[in-house]
Amino acid sequence: MQGNGIKIGLVVSTIIAVCLSLGMAYETMFGGGEGGYGGDGKLWFKCVNPDCNQSFSLTPDEFAKSQGDNPMMMMPMMMPGQQQAFKCQKCNQKSAYMAQQCEKCKEVFIMQMPMPGQENQDFPDRCPKCGYSAIEQMEKEQK
Repeated sequence: MQGNGIKIGLVVSTIIAVCLSLGMAYETMFGGGEGGYGGDGKLWFKCVNPDCNQSFSLTPDEFAKSQGDNPMMMMPMMMPGQQQAFKCQKCNQKSAYMAQQCEKCKEVFIMQMPMPGQENQDFPDRCPKCGYSAIEQMEKEQK
């Protein structure tokens, strides 16, 4: 029975992470607030092109302009296996993905959303550099 509790906890953590990510992206792009992945009202991206590997940020207006007349691209998909690639501002390849900037060490990384049915997944917002997870911190504070 304890295994089912762990699975339920992982599902709940995943749902929280997705909701937080979508909420931050929506607030940043449409709410005009100071929220956002970097806490500065910008959306963060990380290029996975091995010849580039750069990270960059865009304001909501810059992101909207970069998407042209395609309204479907205005809300990046954050669900597992559905992230869209965007044109990297550095190398001009379609190899940049929505990312997050760590609140503690400022590392920019792509959140690792677990696929449905995967077990033993860590918090998807855990920083690969310093190990901080805002979701984990929030859960600790709620206890």
